[in-house]
Amino acid sequence: MVEPLSVAAALGKLFGPRVAREIGRWIKGSEAAQLVKLLKPDFPAAKSLLTQPEVLGELWLYAETGEFRRAEMVRAIRPLTGSEREAEDLAEAIRDKQWRAIRDERQTHFEFQRLAAEMRANMQANEERILARLDEALAGLAKALPAARQLPAQSLPFVDRKDEIAAGERLLRERPGGNAAVILNCSGMAGIGKSAFVLELAHRRSADFSAGVLFVEMRSPDGRIRDPAEIASRLLRDLGVSPTAIPQDAQERLGALRSILAETPVMLVLDDVADEKQVRELIPASPSSMVLITSRAPLALGTAESIDLAELGEKDATLLLESIVGKRVRGEPEAAAEIVARCRGLPLALIVVAGRARRQPTLPLSAFVPAEPDGGDLAELDDPDGTLLIALTSAIDSAGEPARRLLLLLAALKVTEISAPLAAALVQTSVGEARRLIEKLGDERLLIPVEGGGWKIHDLLRMTARSLAHRELAEDEIASAQKRRVNWLVNDANEHVRDLKGEV
Repeated sequence: MVEPLSVAAALGKLFGPRVAREIGRWIKGSEAAQLVKLLKPDFPAAKSLLTQPEVLGELWLYAETGEFRRAEMVRAIRPLTGSEREAEDLAEAIRDKQWRAIRDERQTHFEFQRLAAEMRANMQANEERILARLDEALAGLAKALPAARQLPAQSLPFVDRKDEIAAGERLLRERPGGNAAVILNCSGMAGIGKSAFVLELAHRRSADFSAGVLFVEMRSPDGRIRDPAEIASRLLRDLGVSPTAIPQDAQERLGALRSILAETPVMLVLDDVADEKQVRELIPASPSSMVLITSRAPLALGTAESIDLAELGEKDATLLLESIVGKRVRGEPEAAAEIVARCRGLPLALIVVAGRARRQPTLPLSAFVPAEPDGGDLAELDDPDGTLLIALTSAIDSAGEPARRLLLLLAALKVTEISAPLAAALVQTSVGEARRLIEKLGDERLLIPVEGGGWKIHDLLRMTARSLAHRELAEDEIASAQKRRVNWLVNDANEHVRDLKGEV
């Protein structure tokens, strides 16, 4: 029997010391033992496969590159067998055992990339032959496993948010240190244009991520918040993992995703995230990756940078309107200004109204000026698909009870200056609890803070909430809340009078 030391020495002469060490480590692994175990029952010569340097070299190349060199394998095996035919049969059996299937199922295109990069860093010039074969294997796998490029196209020209886009690009360029991906979180109320903003940034940077650009809607069409493990399963499939290889256990599935993303520089766009818990375990532990997130409330995610979108200014809103309906904006500046004013800086509302105008080019823009929000019906703004109504209703529903009930009462009573004591009177709770409900509505961007303290409701959101209130709340419930409001105002006024008189 050939001694191990003589095998190691022969390997060193044939392939160089570095590759010999790689083959040596491979021999000690489970793959080599598995192969011999599979072949021994049918081929007695198989027990000597691991004692011949040339055979080892061919087996190792096959295992690492997936390329089966039949003639070289037969020539290397021939000294171990009694005939040329037996050597050919044994070589064919090695190929039939599908060596790559014995290896770990995570051996994908990305594993080959890692291996090629590692070998380039360590190998000398006499090992270029192996590198060339690895590159060939990579090229073939790249065709078989094309990188995902999942960004939706921008359906409309992006002409607004110049300052915010510049700030976002600057934050993405200034990558923080550490072992986490670059994260940018864009937050804001429903319909404010978060998805369009993030898609614009993503399209500008997507060419930097050849390994893949992945896009995930974090809520289902019915508004259900998708589970992180459910998202992980989809992302694993998108990254080329066989469905049969995806772990059934939720935590194992998330771990498998993180393992791949740690070695794979990707851009991950997560749209309409509910909270930190939904995304924390999906974020790659690699500074070479980038994660762009949209959410209603800002998220606390380590080194994540945040941009909070406000309503569009008049100039940007007019540009957005003009990008959809064209020169009619300049031909009817007064009607255009009225549309912009009544959409209250909400891009989705502008897009809906402009879409109706674009579909009917023979009508003047003045025909599409919405009713004043305080006195009109949201249906006058909306398109046949209910785009705006669905978005705003979904946002209201996400607040949960009892914060949602407070919002409906505030809208039904047309309250303009919202405070915790007034809210406590409306829903008959403590001031502390009312303050918590208001903060919840603020986090969900259903209330907007105003200068000097207090909160307000966006006009279009108030229209939606008022419509829901009149459908869901009984008239006597609204009337009772109104009485409590009046009593609170009277008591509050009396408190101020006594304070002025020095009686308090």
